[in-house]
Amino acid sequence: MTKRAVIYARYSTGKQKQTSIADQVAMCERHCENAGWEVVGVFSDSEKTGKRTKRPGLQEMIEMLRCRKADVVLIEAVDRLHRSVVNALSYFEITTFRGIELYSVSEGQQDFIKLLFNALGAQYYSDSVAVHTRRALESLVRKQGRTHGMAFGYRKKDGETGLNREPDPETAWIVTRIFEETAAGHSAEQIAQRLNQEGIPAPKGGDWYTSTLRGNKQRGDGILRNRIYIGEVTYGATKSSFDPETGKKWVEATPDQATTLQVEDLRIIPQPLWDAAHTQLEATARQVETIGNASAAHRTKYLLSGLLVCGCCGRPFTMQAQGKYYCRNKKLCGNRTPVLREAIEQRVFASLRDLFLTPELEAKFDATIAAERRKMASASGSNELRTLIRRKAEAEKAITQILRAIESGTTFKSLLERAQSLEDEIARLELQINKLEAVRRSAEAMPTRAAPVYAAAIERMETLLADPDFVHQASGHLAQLIRSIRLTPDHTAQDGMSAEVHMDLGSWVLGAGYSAEIAARFSNNPQMTIEVGAAPPT
Repeated sequence: MTKRAVIYARYSTGKQKQTSIADQVAMCERHCENAGWEVVGVFSDSEKTGKRTKRPGLQEMIEMLRCRKADVVLIEAVDRLHRSVVNALSYFEITTFRGIELYSVSEGQQDFIKLLFNALGAQYYSDSVAVHTRRALESLVRKQGRTHGMAFGYRKKDGETGLNREPDPETAWIVTRIFEETAAGHSAEQIAQRLNQEGIPAPKGGDWYTSTLRGNKQRGDGILRNRIYIGEVTYGATKSSFDPETGKKWVEATPDQATTLQVEDLRIIPQPLWDAAHTQLEATARQVETIGNASAAHRTKYLLSGLLVCGCCGRPFTMQAQGKYYCRNKKLCGNRTPVLREAIEQRVFASLRDLFLTPELEAKFDATIAAERRKMASASGSNELRTLIRRKAEAEKAITQILRAIESGTTFKSLLERAQSLEDEIARLELQINKLEAVRRSAEAMPTRAAPVYAAAIERMETLLADPDFVHQASGHLAQLIRSIRLTPDHTAQDGMSAEVHMDLGSWVLGAGYSAEIAARFSNNPQMTIEVGAAPPT
């Protein structure tokens, strides 16, 4: 009776040839033909590690074996089936229980002892390769700053030595924008929503999610926590392993085994911007700790939540009882004066509507905007840009001359170092040119006067305030416009509390709908304080 055979093939990573599966299957089919077996099924798994049990192709084959639809299982080698002694023996039990033979093309028919030793060798080899690979990658990080991953905002850089990654002008600006908006007080939810609305693709395509931005603090992943953006190349900060029972992959932090190197050429985010963004992340984390859950920390119930601070101790005012805000630190700082929520909201909104844009402030802001437009126009149209373009053209011409020299018979090896140097220079020049051209585009989108900026921001605020269902969005908009509202006990002021609203022009530019890149040019220049202690107009 002709034996029924099933074939199983597997390869591990995307770096291996996809033809590996076809080669294994062809080898097994030839073996079946020579043995006179009938092939009744072919199963395979591409880019699946042999340490995992839940491989689709493997599971399909096991289901077929459980139904006793085969007499022989044929593999190219035992390590194709599994790289774990325990699991390899488990599959052996499944086959022997049903009277199914297990064959390897390179190792012959498997019995318990042969399978035990072959599986032991496969597992030892896998573990040994992992150790040696880790050491090799650590060496490349230490000596050359070469990385094995591709973080969002970077692209591959050719060359067998030196850096193998560089900032990608097409995506690096998105990373910068995320940090700028975070530093400006925007939540991850707000940033992700805007990126999706603008159709900006996420790192793996599709939509942006808050987890993509925030990541995991312990593992240091997520765009806002990845230190590669400040030029820190790290290897060994995490370790992956597979649960022997479920086959699930686990990633754990291993800071004591990490290798870190500072590579300024990989920096995308300036240190002050990184520090400002992480100050905001820490503030959110403190809110989570106080409130008890992340969603509550990011979703406000009251319009001025997070903006009111005590003028005596600097700690926040929080809603505590009967619709009143109190200093959270009132027992220690002594400021026990409360303020009604409705009263402070009315005073702040009235001041923003009616008292903000005085002729003096408008003139001051117009002058600031005009100065910034002149500065950006000068930067984008300066001799520096023309010089960079000329240098890039010269470098490209030199590359062409090297190619011609090679065609005429010059040994390539003698020109390799010069060619690599020119390629590196062209890449640096392209990055600088793209930055200056981005400045030029920003200059074209820059506001021309303060009044339209103010009007757009106020119109947005009025729209949101008109609908009670938009409290969270309205609060987020106010957080764009206002840096803080300082409340200080004052028996001469309305409600026994003086109130100062602190903001800057950058906040209003952002609140008017301009990009974070443009708004950042006006942040803290100039700052302003508005006294809202007077009673609102009636």
